[in-house]
Amino acid sequence: MKKVIQIWFMAALLSGGLAGCYDDEGNYDYKDINEMTYTIKASIKGGNEIAIDSLGYSRCKQSPEDITVVYTPVVTQSMVSGEENLVYEWSVVKQGEGTVRVDTVKELELEFPKNTASEYSITFRVTDNTTNVSFYKSLRIKTVQPYLNSWFVLNGEEGARRLSVVEEPDSVQYVISYDGYGDLGLSDLEERKVILEADALIYSPNIDFDSPATPELLQIMTKDGIWNMKPNTLTMTKMRINSDLSMVDRMEGSVESGTTATVDGRGQLYLSTDGKSYELLFPNDENYHVDVIGHNLGETQCVGFWDNNTKKFGYADATRWGNSSAYFIDVPVEGVEEQEILWLGPEFGDTKENQSFGMAIGRNKSTQEYTVYHITQDEKNEYVITPQNIGLLRGTPSGFATAPYAWPGQFFYISGNSVYRFNGTDESIELYDAGNPIRQIKFRMLTQSVGRDDEIRVMGLAVEGTDGWELHQISLTNGGDLEEEKVKIFEGFGPIKDFCFSFRNSFAE
Repeated sequence: MKKVIQIWFMAALLSGGLAGCYDDEGNYDYKDINEMTYTIKASIKGGNEIAIDSLGYSRCKQSPEDITVVYTPVVTQSMVSGEENLVYEWSVVKQGEGTVRVDTVKELELEFPKNTASEYSITFRVTDNTTNVSFYKSLRIKTVQPYLNSWFVLNGEEGARRLSVVEEPDSVQYVISYDGYGDLGLSDLEERKVILEADALIYSPNIDFDSPATPELLQIMTKDGIWNMKPNTLTMTKMRINSDLSMVDRMEGSVESGTTATVDGRGQLYLSTDGKSYELLFPNDENYHVDVIGHNLGETQCVGFWDNNTKKFGYADATRWGNSSAYFIDVPVEGVEEQEILWLGPEFGDTKENQSFGMAIGRNKSTQEYTVYHITQDEKNEYVITPQNIGLLRGTPSGFATAPYAWPGQFFYISGNSVYRFNGTDESIELYDAGNPIRQIKFRMLTQSVGRDDEIRVMGLAVEGTDGWELHQISLTNGGDLEEEKVKIFEGFGPIKDFCFSFRNSFAE
């Protein structure tokens, strides 16, 4: 009989999952065994559940508010319906302080002060008084700074959008927070309502003058305005806009000059250089209308745009101390009457004599052939626009991207399920098949100036999967080829409206 009982105890340990060890005090005066298994769950009081891995390790995100984490054992017994026969015990050790408490309650509550690093070691014990058998489990809880080196994903239907976060996506132990606010215990935060109606999301790593140690900001756009947000706390402040017009169109972000740009409903351009306000850019001599916008335009640190009314390219100084006017580039654009300008972005600046302003991509309305317009400045700082007819592209491009410091003369685009690279001369090469339609493409960042050179070869893809939307992360080699072993697919999102990458800018002064 004793041998049978010992075999059953070993099976219970294996099937219980979280059970660590047990005490057997030799009470074998019965024939039937009250089989008992249990797990431990952790959750923020009034908030989201916190994962505990198979080794008992749990990460709790530091919050801008005081939070309470509740640890709850879930016990099942084969012969007992209640829990009167069970005794619980928690022993809590805080790093640097020793044992701080011993409780004999079923649920353990731990307080975590706001913005504070904490680490606990916990021993949990449950004892069945009918058998005098005890099970133990060791837990380790550590608070971490949240949402550094993370993809922020604005997803869900309008009116019910959420801000999800993929933390440390390059790691094999990445963490997906489908509700970034709930994971900080901020489910009831009034500011969270801004996310429900948000349309766009951008990131700038060095725009917040008031926080030189953590200068990075996210910006959230809704039809009612724009809010800035600290990515590690998700706290928001509404930005000032020197216009009564609602900001209803789109935003662009720059990691080159630290500014961000937006366009209002009548096609006028606004810049923010301080993360607090947006200033309207007035026309220098004739009125302009922004139909296509491009930011982070190489060494020139300009915001560029295409005006479909005048058939001209234009620009504005995007440096923090630039003037507040928008200018046209008064250079004839060859063949533009037959072109639909689809995209404007940065291009590799590879010569000192011809400083790159950017590249634009147009499509002939009749032939559907594509033209790349290379916009540069010569040694006299005069603009030169050089058209390059590249013929038909494979597929039907629906989005373009460049990384100006990585691949001279090349650009990337999405069509259907695939990502293509145009090699700069005459050929489109399929790099990656996502398996489902790709709706958006973005590089993590477009510059080397913040000292994270590898980031310019990593891009994110919003993919409309059959069982929900996905964020695919792909990395490219120095030659622009796919690094297949580094592909990551993050699942479980609603319709992805926008996304961006955020990191802690340790190079900020």
